[in-house]
Amino acid sequence: MSTARRTLRNIFSLLVSRPLSKVVAFFVSVWLVRYLGKSSLGMLATALNFVALFGYISDFGTQHFVIREVSRDRSSAGAYLSNFLSLQILFGAFLFGLIVLIVNSLGYYRPVVRYAIYLAGAGLVVNAMSAPFKAVFYAHEAIHISAVLTVVLALTGAILTAGGIMMGGGILFFASISIVSGLGIVGASYVVCKKRFVLPRWGKDVRLWWRMLRMSLPYALLLGGTIIYRRIDVQMLYAMKGKIAVGYYSAVVRLIDPLTMQVQAVVAAMLPVLSRKFVVSKRDFRFTAEKTLKYVAALGIPMAVGTSLLSEKIVLVLYGVEFGRSVGALQILAWSLAISSLTLVLTYSFVASGRVLMMAGFNALAALANVLANLVLIPRYSFRGAALATVACEVALLATFMLYIRRSGVAPFPWRDIGKVVLAAWIMGVSVLLIRGAGIFIVVPAGAVIYCAILLLLRFVAKEERDLLKLALGSGGPPII
Repeated sequence: MSTARRTLRNIFSLLVSRPLSKVVAFFVSVWLVRYLGKSSLGMLATALNFVALFGYISDFGTQHFVIREVSRDRSSAGAYLSNFLSLQILFGAFLFGLIVLIVNSLGYYRPVVRYAIYLAGAGLVVNAMSAPFKAVFYAHEAIHISAVLTVVLALTGAILTAGGIMMGGGILFFASISIVSGLGIVGASYVVCKKRFVLPRWGKDVRLWWRMLRMSLPYALLLGGTIIYRRIDVQMLYAMKGKIAVGYYSAVVRLIDPLTMQVQAVVAAMLPVLSRKFVVSKRDFRFTAEKTLKYVAALGIPMAVGTSLLSEKIVLVLYGVEFGRSVGALQILAWSLAISSLTLVLTYSFVASGRVLMMAGFNALAALANVLANLVLIPRYSFRGAALATVACEVALLATFMLYIRRSGVAPFPWRDIGKVVLAAWIMGVSVLLIRGAGIFIVVPAGAVIYCAILLLLRFVAKEERDLLKLALGSGGPPII
């Protein structure tokens, strides 16, 4: 299978499978928000967010390093997988102990929040055991397998959540769901990896352990900075304004996160391709990075415009008047979709080109800026201040990346194509404002059609890209998941 067709299959798999699972999970999440109310939701969200702060470093950044290395030399998959599995057990034990230690040291969490953190932490450790298998899937560009398993995970969590709501479950029940679903996904990943790629074993190569830890440290620093500037706001909001404010804010985050994760999944599918092309041909690497920027921007910018303009309707239709105060935060936070879509592509391009430590430095500065911004904005503007701080830091980080790109030329920035996306999104936005009285389920599809039509009129898809698409599809039709 050609690289173009394999890449298209992976992206197609993610674009089709993830929405199918996310739609179910999304509506169950909305149901959960309505069921818990702003107070209980605030406590559950605080617990889940606290654990999420450790989620990006649950594998110490080793997954990204292994993807890059195995992408370049697939014969090394067995050694990396086996030793990654052994290290992940040690990571998990250390991580859970660290979570328990920090929670008890802080001392201001209510008992129910503290116990929910313990359960969610255990779920994080279990789910992290799937990281070595996922690294192998991604490195072999068999991302459609990971996509299917992700669907299974999401649907399992949605079914358990729905069951908990119908049975009258409490905060601790919902915090423990990730343990059950995680065990299932680890087992399925083991079976698939054994049959399709390499037999998982327990690795004992201490020298390789040390190399993996040493080489993964920049990735851990990079991911640690990322999670702090994107997630620390909820903990600061809880400490300064309490569970009600967290409830309003978390309702908004639950709307934004699925959209952000959709963009992130598409970008992550390009990491093994970018890593390999950087070694083989710098010209192909820059071409691939530029086209990824172009199309991810075409996905993220209109989502931001539409979500911001329709925020009031979205909140009232999905959550009801109880969460009416969340509208302002959604109007602000929606713009993070446009900005983060670009920063994600640039981040993965830098990682693929080996500039991980530099990226870790940028993200560390962004994390510090986010903490300072929240300290200033939350006391005055509460959860809206947290949204403002997030968007401001995203803008600052993107500006820093673009300045570096201009000097280094790592990945050309497609200004002309981004301009077409902005113009199409602006026309779509004006159209949405004119017809927004028609109802959200009419306005959203109409806006999408208008946006795509304007891109077609602007000849957004270049001839070389159409030719590449035809080559990727070949004579067999669309790629199969």
